[in-house]
Amino acid sequence: MADRLNDPARLEAIAASGLIDAVEFEALNRVSRLAAHATGAPLALVNVVGAAQQATVAGVSRITASVRAAWRRWNTPSAGAW
Repeated sequence: MADRLNDPARLEAIAASGLIDAVEFEALNRVSRLAAHATGAPLALVNVVGAAQQATVAGVSRITASVRAAWRRWNTPSAGAW
């Protein structure tokens, strides 16, 4: 796996695409919506893994604000560890 992650051709293609620094990439947002719909998942993300960083370049969420707020409360250090 590490060999594929460090493949020079892959890293050059990622650098040339500009995806790591992209603010938003609408075509990949469509891909994430399709993936969420096809799988029935409440969340789908597209991540790009470069040589020294990873970036989420697209995503869709059907998770409601109340669920997100509850998740944040459960995952704060003051709320206690799992």
